[in-house]
Amino acid sequence: MTTIPMRIILDDNAGNITYGGGNWTLSTLVQWYQGTSNYPAFALSGSELGSFSLDFDGTSITFIGITPPSTYSQTAKVSIDGESSSPITYDSSIEPPAYVQWYQSPFLTEGRHTITVNGLAGTALDMAIITVGPDTSLAGNKIFVDDNDPALQYSGSWTERTDGFNARALPDGLPVGNSTKRTTTPGDSMFFQFFGTSIALYGIFNWANIGSISATYTLDGNVTSQSYIITVDSPPYVDNTGEASNFLFFEKDDLSTDIHALVLTVTDIQNQTFILDYGVYSPSFSSLATMPNLTTTANILNTTTVNGPSSTNTSPQTTVVTNQGHPTTKSTQLSIMVGGTVGGVSVLILTSLLLLHLRRQRRSKAMRYSLMEERLHPHAAHAHPSHDHPTCPMPFPLANTSAASTSIADLKRNRIEVEHQRTNVPSSDSDNARNHNVFNNYAHPNGTPESESHPPAYDALGVNLVMTS
Repeated sequence: MTTIPMRIILDDNAGNITYGGGNWTLSTLVQWYQGTSNYPAFALSGSELGSFSLDFDGTSITFIGITPPSTYSQTAKVSIDGESSSPITYDSSIEPPAYVQWYQSPFLTEGRHTITVNGLAGTALDMAIITVGPDTSLAGNKIFVDDNDPALQYSGSWTERTDGFNARALPDGLPVGNSTKRTTTPGDSMFFQFFGTSIALYGIFNWANIGSISATYTLDGNVTSQSYIITVDSPPYVDNTGEASNFLFFEKDDLSTDIHALVLTVTDIQNQTFILDYGVYSPSFSSLATMPNLTTTANILNTTTVNGPSSTNTSPQTTVVTNQGHPTTKSTQLSIMVGGTVGGVSVLILTSLLLLHLRRQRRSKAMRYSLMEERLHPHAAHAHPSHDHPTCPMPFPLANTSAASTSIADLKRNRIEVEHQRTNVPSSDSDNARNHNVFNNYAHPNGTPESESHPPAYDALGVNLVMTS
């Protein structure tokens, strides 16, 4: 089985990210992770460039967001741990502007690091993905699980694809991790076991196809049913939304500090494709070295917890999604039978015995991780990395972008050029306020971003920012 290093996901609004160079703008769209993305709009119409810095614990870091249009610089500079800045060049597999992984650091020694990125000509930050070491603290963080992680066990006719997505009105891009798992077959399922207190599944959803998807999410025997319906009257369809990235399929918080089992089952598909991109969960363990080996309990939990409706009668939760917003779920009372109680006690006893056995294996996990890192980075045993990287190394498989729509990209570039010319035409503030959506800059303490309900200015949706001196 392929071993994938553990990674955590960091939102662009995390408190340890400091934005500089000017007042960054906050774009609030459901297509961004956690519904936000920060970008330096001032760099698109002025001489100042954006920058940001953050401290992180781990062995590498990745930045994902939208690159600026091709008429702007496709490079930036990065400094790690106070060393001299090195130039980087963004991924060019998709015509900019594009939603892509635009930076990946070299392998670093495990510990606390400071990274500073400057020279950003409008580049947006949506998320950071950090690879952790065996002793890196996971407190307050969420673990990122990509669609091709061996922890996700697929059943049926799922296929792995590396296609980019066509967002139509927004920039096209690549899925997080550069791959997705897809199916059009009812009955296909995915099983995931985790030791944590929350779970979320994200994917790509196509609002351009009139149709529907129905699926069930069985968490520890409790079933939630959801249907995603697109009609000619659906607002995202009317608004020409296209394929939406970071689409939240399922989320559950406030779980017990325990081992949990989640089964996703596609129950019906009409003129659609279920596209799974990644999962995120809050760990109940403090570090990779203390993570229990869940593979030894997968078969037991899969047969007793997941396939246990014969002993537990649970009325399913039902959700219907017809809009871009987060789904709302109506819950019904669970009815527990005596057989379910007996089965639950049996599971607890078996799980307790297994956890006692697993404690003996944890001591060797750090050594196994070190060996794995040496195989992944055979020249990474030095105290500090070399930052001579004119192009960014990619931790994820390179994507196949042959399916991208050239005609759509050409239309977007034409709109961008027109909008860019429009922003350079002198006009009075009153004219701008009358003819465009205007967002005036104002001072914010500590680089707090401005709030904007529209996508970034370079998304070519007619949003024009008027800057004040």
